[in-house]
Parts: sequence; structure tokens; C-alpha cells
Amino acid sequence: MASNESRLAALEARIKVLEAKANEYETALKLAKGTDIDKYNGLLQCATLEKVALINEKVALINERVATISSAGQTMFSTGATLAAVLVVILTVFDFIYEEQSCKDLPCFIGKGKRLLFGIGFAVSFVWRIEWAKIWTSQTTNAAVHRVNEQIEDDEAVLLNLSISMTSLVRFRTLGIVCSAVPVAINSLGSNGFFTAVAALEKSFQLYNVENLHLIFLSKEIASSSPISCVAAHNELTFVAAGTKIHVFKRADVISVLSIPSMETFGSSGDANSNSSVSIFKILVLGDLIIAAVSDNTIRIWNWNTKEFVKSISFEPHFQITTFVHPSTYVNKILVGSADGRLQLWNFASLAMIYEFPTLSSPILTLTQTPAIDVIAIGTQDGRILLKNIKTNTPIKQFHQESQSPVTAISFRSDDDSPVAMMASGGADGSVFLWDLEKNTLIVRVGGQGQGGDAHMEGVHTVEFLVGQPVLVTASGDNSIKKTRKSKKFSAVTIDGRPTAITHFDACESGINDWDDIVTVEQNSSTVKTWRLKRGAIGKNQFSVSDKSPAKIASISPCGNYAFVGSAKGGIDMFNMQSGNHRGVFPVDRGHSKAIVGLAVDSLSEKLDIWNIKKRALLQTIKFPVPISALCFHKESNIAAVACDDLCVRIVDIEVGKIVREFWGHRNRILDMSLSPDSRWLLTSGLEGNVKLWDIPSSTLIGALRVDPATSVSFSLDGNYIATSHVNNRGVVLWANTTLFDISPSSIPADLRVVPDQEDEDEMMMTSKGNDNLELSGSEGPNSELIRLSSLPLSRVQLLLNLESIQKRKRPAAEKLKKPDNVPFFLGALGSTSADTSFKAAEFNFVDANTEVNKKTLMDFTDTTADWHGKVEYLQTLVDLSPSALDLEIRSFGVGDFEPFVDILLESCKELSNYEFIQCVISIFLEAHGSDLILQSTGFQKKLEKLKEAVNDSWRVLEDLFHANLAILEHLRT
Repeated sequence: MASNESRLAALEARIKVLEAKANEYETALKLAKGTDIDKYNGLLQCATLEKVALINEKVALINERVATISSAGQTMFSTGATLAAVLVVILTVFDFIYEEQSCKDLPCFIGKGKRLLFGIGFAVSFVWRIEWAKIWTSQTTNAAVHRVNEQIEDDEAVLLNLSISMTSLVRFRTLGIVCSAVPVAINSLGSNGFFTAVAALEKSFQLYNVENLHLIFLSKEIASSSPISCVAAHNELTFVAAGTKIHVFKRADVISVLSIPSMETFGSSGDANSNSSVSIFKILVLGDLIIAAVSDNTIRIWNWNTKEFVKSISFEPHFQITTFVHPSTYVNKILVGSADGRLQLWNFASLAMIYEFPTLSSPILTLTQTPAIDVIAIGTQDGRILLKNIKTNTPIKQFHQESQSPVTAISFRSDDDSPVAMMASGGADGSVFLWDLEKNTLIVRVGGQGQGGDAHMEGVHTVEFLVGQPVLVTASGDNSIKKTRKSKKFSAVTIDGRPTAITHFDACESGINDWDDIVTVEQNSSTVKTWRLKRGAIGKNQFSVSDKSPAKIASISPCGNYAFVGSAKGGIDMFNMQSGNHRGVFPVDRGHSKAIVGLAVDSLSEKLDIWNIKKRALLQTIKFPVPISALCFHKESNIAAVACDDLCVRIVDIEVGKIVREFWGHRNRILDMSLSPDSRWLLTSGLEGNVKLWDIPSSTLIGALRVDPATSVSFSLDGNYIATSHVNNRGVVLWANTTLFDISPSSIPADLRVVPDQEDEDEMMMTSKGNDNLELSGSEGPNSELIRLSSLPLSRVQLLLNLESIQKRKRPAAEKLKKPDNVPFFLGALGSTSADTSFKAAEFNFVDANTEVNKKTLMDFTDTTADWHGKVEYLQTLVDLSPSALDLEIRSFGVGDFEPFVDILLESCKELSNYEFIQCVISIFLEAHGSDLILQSTGFQKKLEKLKEAVNDSWRVLEDLFHANLAILEHLRT
């Protein structure tokens, strides 16, 4: 106990020191500029990381102390209770045996009773004191643990904030979302019947071609904290409402933003975003006007062409707007429905209410213009559809949806091929109804998928017949858009992004052209299905688990020939992917007794984790202190990440069978893991909502995100992107890994840094809004021992080395001999003296365009050879030349130009700058003038020897780096 207390005191002292350092770094960070921002940001993150690690160690010590105290309390309690009971028994027996003869009167018996009661009271008191001490100790330690946990949460919040500012993960886009709960806008472009569908996502929208429901493009995200609430389309423009603003898009780009005047809605606060409950929920475009219904019970009108706010209509508190429509041919009129079933006809030009219709005794959910003028279709919450003539205020027809399903959308068929007048409606239960307007009967009801039908799983928010076509488009919040043509079945063409019951899958590229290459595990199913990626269809094989229990996980061998299936009872079955035959079972009695949660196949030694595939024999067992909850295996590096129930992720080297790294930090169950393609990084997600990025070699946390719990995480094949799926999110979120693109200011050579003048610096200070980390300090020069490459692209360097062969291929071939007219036959075969069969020199004059540059650089070179600054300037001129001009420049050297040019090359080799460019120039120079160089003086030959040594020295620098990296890789592998 004393040792535990001393360790705890030492930890608390170190934590206080780190807190002081963190406060110091945080203060310095606020005042930092330029490269100091990265410096103090990194120091603060490191201090916070170390502090969190120490606090976790402190929690472990406190838990150990709690367990020790609890164990000691239990021992003390049982010992004390036993001693008390023994004492009472001894006193009682002693009293009754020793004084049996002499105690015959009443006072004697009373005295014995008192002593007996005293002993019992003493025992009870002793036991109560022990129990009270145990309770007090437990409460004290629990309070201490609670305080420490709060401290950990505070420090992790600070760390996450730091990680967000320094994180290497930046959200890119979301995949798999077809549409949201926002109604889809159908738009017609041109006169050839081209229809598009605008489907809103959270902060962007997708445009589909309705003909085949193929995605045309995804828009840019809007700058808003509120999600998109409604969309509308007009010609080539798309109007997107989010919060209190309407964003006007032309294709994928925002061209203007319309806002609700803050003074009208929010008084004098002047902040339109101060009340997050106010939002636009429906918009309608009429010419240059856009009319919006706002949740503050108003109608707002803008001129989107001039970007001016026009006017506003306010309604009484008892008339809560639910929807509105513009009746055809009713100029400057809108019909507004309410939650109490009333309808009001308004003139929005004069801001006057023309007429109020009687209530329908049910909230009005949708209003649609029918093909007939003056007739409006009204959908109510109790499942009624009413066709009403608003000019005469008379009902025409009435329909009732089954089960009183609320009417969420209405549309009318308008093509000439329709045998009867037809209406379609959608229900809140996912059903779609088709009605015969002539017979007033239901043609067909396509039930929702929850009811065994082919429609939707959630409420239908979009039902629309395409104008002039027998095509019906429906959409729902279940992430699907469906289209049907002249059919009662609503599954002809479907974009369906609903999640399926697949719980695990694996794929292999080895057999992609030969046989099935994907296996999927379905929830609560003992059958594993195969798929063919090339055909995009289900395969011919299905694998059944031998022990008849549900399959939990599946994996394909690297060769693609075998599939391994782990079951809920701990069995592992082996199948042939090509034939589908069952190849064997790994014995349960020598393996696992519970459900298989991780399964991986070794690519080097044909092992299934620790099993031999051919013999199906257990090779080795790696034991962990707690149960394993998940496994992630990296085939190339032969390492595995193992998540355990103690919230620790352990890295295991399969070759040596040892745990080489441990990562602590998650505060709830670890949901998923992924190793980067180079096995350098580990990505983990926890149920507490943290996604953490770990650097395996240094065992450090390098990034973290606070998101909804990520159920799955994965690296892309090149490591540039990370994909995550989340709770309550149907899509897959892509994150860009910016670590691959970050450039440290100190790594930029001084000669490449831009030092702005005072005027530019002042302008940068005004426009950067305090983002001082854009400045690059020139105080830190480049490391003179590092080889620096030129800024030339690789293709330019390769062109320099292969210029001669490229020029040969570009030379025009000799023109084919043509037989002149009116000559004897024997002259036609031999040619004619008048026939022009030779080259034209102008056709192969590839240096004319560079002649002026050539003369200029030669002149500069002659004038500046004695000055190194001039030499550097000339070298930069060579870098800027085209490959053909550079080749001509070097080949144009005279004998007197050799020595100064060799001086330039020698100095460049010593400085290790423009490495690959200098090597190309030396190659061209030696090739063009090699025969002349050997005839030069002895002094010049010595310079050539020095140049040779400088080239060898620069190569040794690279060679040492290659060998060092190879040694490190070999060390890590072994």
C-alpha cells in the first residue's frame, strides 16, 4: 500500500508539472507567429498526450488501490465477525459452565444476561464499524476515480481540439447517400424531354438524369451550420434552402445567397442565425420571384435575379402554415394550407387575403395543381385526398388511402397514352397508390417494403409523373429513388441506398478474371454468398457452415482459391472459391470455443492466424490478458492489430508471435480498426465517438476526430483517403489524409522561399485574418548535407536523357517516289531528274524558335563566368530552357567555354543542389564534347577528375540513405 501511495504521489507531481508546461505552451501559442505556431502546437499536443497517459496510469493505480482496500475490508470484516462470534460463544459457555453451581438466584442470571448482551453488542458494533469503514473507503475511492475520470475527459477534450486543428483527416465527401428526407425536385430542361432530379443531402445536393437515374454531378457543400431543408429547380438553376438562407446554384457552384432580413425576424439582435429553430421548409420559384415558407409562420419573397428581398406575409398564430401552391392562371396568387385544416388564398403582390376556405378538420400536408384549371388536389393527415374547385368552393371528388395513411405527395398523369385519367399519391407508411379518376376507384396499391410490397420502407415524400411521359418517379427518406414506366410494379429502375443485412465481407483481386472474388456474410445466416466483381452480380456458389450456426466472419486467401468462414460456435470452415467444394474444418476442440470475431490469412507461410491450412493443425497460440473483440491483419507486413475488452489495441508480430505495441486511449468498446497500406498507421474507432489515428513505429497518437460512433473504418489502397461509416448515417464518409500533403516550412530550401515586401506583407496581414502560419521564416536555412532536387517534373528529366532518340523518331521519312506524268515506263521506275525526292531542311529545323535564346545565354555566360552569382543565374537559365534548346545550348559550346562550364558543374555538385538536372547536363555535355575534352590541358583534366569525385561523393550520400532505409526495413521485418 505504501508503494502504491508513493507511486501515486509521484504521478500527481508529474501531472502538475505537465499542467504547468501545457499552460505555458498554450499562452505561447496564442502569441506565436509564423513557424512558432507549429512548434508550440506540437509541444502542447505532446504535453497533453503525456498528461493523458499519466492520468490513465493514475486511474490504474487508484483502481488497484480500490481492489486492495476492498479485499482488505472483506478480509477484516470476515475475520472480525468470526472473532466476535467466537468471543460471544466463549463468554456464554464460560458463564454457564463455571458459575452453574453458584448461580441460583435471579440477580445472577440477570448478570449473565447483561454480559451476554454486552458481548453480542460488542460484536455487532465491531462488525458495523468494519462495514462503515469499507463503505466510506469505497465512496472515497469512487469519488477519487470520478474526479480523475472527469480530469481525463477534460484533457481528452483539449487533446481533441488540438487534434482537430492539427489533425491529418479532413472531411472530403459522403458516399452512398441517394436522397434524404427532403422532397426531390424534378426539372425539365429543353424541349426534348430531358428531366433531372435534384436530391438534397446534408449540405450539398446530387443531380440525377431521370432517364436512367445516373448521377450527373455532386454540388459543392454550402457554408451553413444547418442542413438543407428543401430544394427547387428552375431551368439551369437550383435553389437550396438551409436555415434562414437560400443558396442559388448554377450547376455545382453557388452564384448568390438570399437571406432573411435579420431586423424583421429577430428584432434588433441583427443575427439571423441566433435562433436556430427558424428555418425555411418550402420554396417555390415563379419567374424571377422565389417564395419561401418559414417556420416562424411567415411567407418570404425575393427577386433571385436582383438578389433583393421583396416582401413578407405574416399569418395569425392559430393559422400555422404547412404548405402552399400557386394555382395555374392565378396571377400573383398562392393558396396556403394550415395545420388546422384551413385554406387561405392570398395575393402576394398586394399582401391581401382574398378568401378563406372552411376547415377540413385535419392538417393539410400537401397541395397540388391538377390538369384542370381552378381544381386543386388536397392531401390531409387522416388519409383523404380532395379535388376541390377553388373558384366556386365546391368539392369534386374525394378518395381515402387505406389505413388512413397520411397523404404526403400527389401527382397527375399528363401523357396522351393514358387510357384513363390517373392520379398517384404517396403515404407516410411507404405505400404508393394509383387512382382511376373517372371511376373514382383505386387501381393498385403498392405497399411499403415493411408490409411486403415493392415501394418504400419509409414515408414517400416525392411522387411525380413526368410531364408528357408515362413515367412515375417516387422518392422516400429510406434513401431510395424509384421510377416505373407503364407498369404497376415499382421496381423497374431503382436507385436504392438502403443498408442491407450484410455484416461482413471480404474481397481478393487474385482471381478477378477467373472466378468469384467476393464473399458476404449475412446477419443470422449460416450461408455465405459469393459475388463476381467483374460482372457486378452474385456468384454461383454458396457456402454453408458445417456446425449450422450463424456465420460471423469470412476471409479469402491471398491466392483467391480458398474462403474461410468463422461461425458463432467457434468453428472454421474452408471452401474452394472456384468449385464451391468444402475442403475441411478446423477442429473446435483444439481451437476456439466461442464465436469467431477475427479471421485473417497469412500471405507468407500459409497460416490462418496460427493454423496450418494444409494440415489444419494448430501451430501456436498467442494468449492475451483479456478476451479479444476484433482482429485486423496486414498481409504484406505480417502484423495484426488486436482489440481487447480492456479497451487496448495490441499490435502483434505474427512471425515472432509477440506483442510489439500497445495503444490505450479509448473509453468505450472498440468498434473497428484498419491498418494503412504501408502498415505505418493504425486507425481505430470507439463507441464513445472518437476516431483515432496512431503512428505504429513511434507509438504515438497523431490525429483524432470527435464524430458519431464510427461502426467501420478503412484506408484506401493508396492511403490518401479514409472511409468511415457512422451510427444514424446511411452514407460512407470519406476523409482526406492531409498528412501526405503537408509541407513543413523548415523543409523548404531558402532559395525557394518567398519573402514578401512590406506592402505585400501588410496586405497579407489584412486579408489572412490572423492566419500567421502562412508566413515562412527565412532564418532556418536548408541542411547542407541533404541532396536537393530541381523543380523539374520527371517527364522533363526523362526527355533530356532520351532527346536524341525522340528526335530521330520525329524526323519525317523520305517521301515515296512518284512516277511523273507523260514519261516512258522505264524512267518511272528509276525516277526523274526533275522529281524532288529529298528532305526540305525547313521541315526539320527544330532550333529556329530558340536561336535568340541561345545567343542571349551564350553572351551572358561569356560575360559572367568570373562571378559565381552570374554562374548561378546562368544555371537557372539552363533550367528554364526547353529540352531541345538546352541540348542546342550545350552542343554549341566552344573550346573556351569548357573550363568555366565545368566550374559551374563542380560547384553545383559540391552544393548538392539540382541533383538530377546536373546529372542530365553532365551526360549531355560528355556525349557532345567527350572527344574534345580528352585533348585539353593537364589543368583541365584535373578539374574533370575533381568533377568525377564530386559526382561520386553526391552519389554516396544517396547510397547511404538507401542502405540505411533498407537496414531499417530489414530490422522491422525480422
